[in-house]
Amino acid sequence: MLRLVFMLMRFPSVVRLVTRLMMDRRVPLWLKLIIPAGVVYFVLRIDFIPDIIPVFGRIDDVLVLAGSVLAFLVLA
Repeated sequence: MLRLVFMLMRFPSVVRLVTRLMMDRRVPLWLKLIIPAGVVYFVLRIDFIPDIIPVFGRIDDVLVLAGSVLAFLVLA
């Protein structure tokens, strides 16, 4: 699954698809809030794994952000 997430993030068409789905009126508001929730988690200092730990501190942030995009695309 992690490989799929990284493959999806490389394509510019995914960015266009997410943007168009966010603007579409047929997509419910609760579904549109998944991506901003992932961004808020990425920006805030509250983490599952603290950022003080060198490698693993940022991995959980990136996984939550990529997972929110993937969840949005799957549910939309």
